[in-house]
Parts: sequence; C-alpha cells; structure tokens
Amino acid sequence: MNNNPNDNLNQAWSDVNNLTSQTNMVSGQPAQGSSQGVNNVSERVQTQPVVQEQQTVPIVEQRVNLVQKPTIQGIIPNKEVSTVVAPVAQQEEKIEVLEDVSSNANSASNLPQDNGKYGLKAFFLVVLFGGLLAVVFYLPEISSYIETKKYLQTHVEEKITTGTLKCKYEDSTETLDYNYSLDFSFTDSKLNKLSYLLEIKGDANLDEEELNQHKAECEQISVNVENLNGISISCSLSNGLYKQKQILNYASIDVDAAMSAYTEAGGIYPDYENGESIDDIEKNMNASGYTCERIK
Repeated sequence: MNNNPNDNLNQAWSDVNNLTSQTNMVSGQPAQGSSQGVNNVSERVQTQPVVQEQQTVPIVEQRVNLVQKPTIQGIIPNKEVSTVVAPVAQQEEKIEVLEDVSSNANSASNLPQDNGKYGLKAFFLVVLFGGLLAVVFYLPEISSYIETKKYLQTHVEEKITTGTLKCKYEDSTETLDYNYSLDFSFTDSKLNKLSYLLEIKGDANLDEEELNQHKAECEQISVNVENLNGISISCSLSNGLYKQKQILNYASIDVDAAMSAYTEAGGIYPDYENGESIDDIEKNMNASGYTCERIK
C-alpha cells in the first residue's frame, strides 16, 4: 500500500498531542495546544532532571560524608544513616572526649612502672627497721654474751685429772638433818680411794633413841670389816650429833668379802671400783643431786 506523506505527518502531530495531554494530566495542567504541549514536554524533559540533580546530589554527598564518619562507619547500613546520624556538633564533642581519654591513657602509660621493685624495697626496709629495734632491745644480753665468750676464750679452765672430787648433799626429815660428804681421790682421772662422812643431827633428848640406833649399826659394820683390807670405819655420837666416817682404798678391797660384811650389819657398801672413771662418777653424783667440785 502507498502511504500519503500528509497522513503520516498528521499521525505524528496526533501522537504528540496525545503525549502532551497525558503529560499535562500527570502534572495537573490542562493542555494548551499542540505546539505549547510539545514545548512543555520538551521543557519538562530538559529541566526536570536538572532540578532533581541539583537537589539530590548535595544530599547524597552529605549522606556519604556522614557515612564516612569514623564513629559509625561499618556499623549502620547506608539506608539508615539519615535517621541515626548525630548532629555534627555532637559528633565533634564525642571525638574530643575520645581524644581526651586517649591522651590520659597515653599519659598513664608513660608513668614509671615499678614492676614490684618498690614493694620489695619497702619489705626490706621494714625488715631492716625491725632488726634494728631488736638489736637495741636485746643490746644488754648481746653485750653480756660477747663478754662471756671473750672471757672463755682467754680463760680456758684447766681440767683437773689428778686430785680430789668433793661432793656434798643435804637432806632432812621432820626430826633429823642429814649431811653427806664424799671425797673421791683419783689419779689420771681414775678412782683409787673414797672418804665418806655422814652426819645426822637431831635433838639430844627427843631423838636419842633413833640416833643410838644409827650408832649401833655403824659399830656392827666396823666389827664385820675389822679384818678386811682397805676398809676403815669409825662411829661417834655426842649432843645429838651422830658421825660415821669410812675410808675405802679400792686397790686393796676384796669386794665380795666387803659386801657380805656390810649386808650382815644392815649397811650399804659404797659400790665403786678401783680405776673407775672419775668423769663417770662425777656425772652420776650430779645426777643424784650432789654438788661436786674438783680440787688439786
């Protein structure tokens, strides 16, 4: 079919007018002719994007800048930035506070760290101070100890190995007083003789019977050992004082005969041996309550 050029042109103008009418209806303005509608359409098409670009571009830039703030970057989605972003003044205030906190933290970190050294020094100072107080408090005792040590170092007591060990002991009952005195003679720290003295003191009248009994026992022992070598016994009683003295030379004594003689008379034999260690004798006498001293 052959198309008429005029028909085509009319059809084009008709389409333009329809488009113009639709555009005016959308924008709320009535159509004012085909030429005016075309111009309006062209003007709107050319200007509206420009207006939108001028209005939206700054907003987008503002939102982008706000999104790039370090306080919310990566935490809040971009579409919510416009509703949660704080004012610039508040953001700057928060940044200043954070800077102050950071500055204080850096200042604190620059302070000298003792790493426990100061605490250790304080502990040693306390210990030193306590030690000084103790020294001052116990100074007299310390001085006495030092003087005693010096004396012992300069005055070494010579141990007597040949001489007499004198031991004494006192006891008493309700009526009588007892005094024991033993002298051990020794050579090179070995026993060879004993001199034994017993004294009993009582009232001459009230204790006469008991004192006479002690004297009779002593005289019986003396009779029994009269023929034995190495033993000498003497007995006496005067004015309420009874005395018994024995001398035993252990180098000459027959021990078995001597023990039998003492036992028959009701006495106790001083059971020591010739050559016995004087150190052991002294130790045993001290353990029994005697006070002993060595003399040359």
